[in-house]
Amino acid sequence: MWGSLQPTRNIQSGSTQTIILNETANVAVFVNDIFLGDIRLPPGRYNIDDLPLTQGANEIRFNITYQSGRTETLFYSQFYNDRLLKQGFDDFGFYAGLISQVDDRKYSYDTEQYVIQSFYDYGITDNLTAGVNSAYHPLGYIGGLTTVLGTSWGNFSLRSSFLGYDDQEELGYVNSLDYSNSLFSGLDNGSINLRLSGEAFTDYRQRHGELVRRFVLVIEQ
Repeated sequence: MWGSLQPTRNIQSGSTQTIILNETANVAVFVNDIFLGDIRLPPGRYNIDDLPLTQGANEIRFNITYQSGRTETLFYSQFYNDRLLKQGFDDFGFYAGLISQVDDRKYSYDTEQYVIQSFYDYGITDNLTAGVNSAYHPLGYIGGLTTVLGTSWGNFSLRSSFLGYDDQEELGYVNSLDYSNSLFSGLDNGSINLRLSGEAFTDYRQRHGELVRRFVLVIEQ
């Protein structure tokens, strides 16, 4: 059962690199000019997994010293987004529960106030993941679509959702686009994280269907 479930298997895209060794060699691994360690490997083809990449573009370097004394250096540029799945992999969840209250250290549950949530994401390619999600409560419901695209210029996420209440005939909508990247990741004092997001939504319960637009820019280290 444990082998079938494979709970430790990496399904995220972008953290694997392949190298081919013609003879036994020591391989020194660097990510964004940070030394990660040495690996001694016999001849063969290897996939090096679970590299600690940062959001956005990453520079990966393998310094290879062969047993014969010959040296070789391999360079890779690779983007990473922890919301991207490898091609052909999916991720899903289903949750259900009752609304509870705590009174004098005792839990009480309202069987008429239940919540159901679910999501499903699929890796269309190593660079593109799409998904659907939903939530339901007797007073209302939410449904949505997500798309995540990783490029060498950064990560783009698009989300579209609709919201309905049992006492309203109209639906509310929200569409948002996020961009994120890590700048100057090779600096000794750390990388600079850039995030830009914009959204447009209708909040008919308070604004009577008025379209609202909002933009946010965040720069942090």
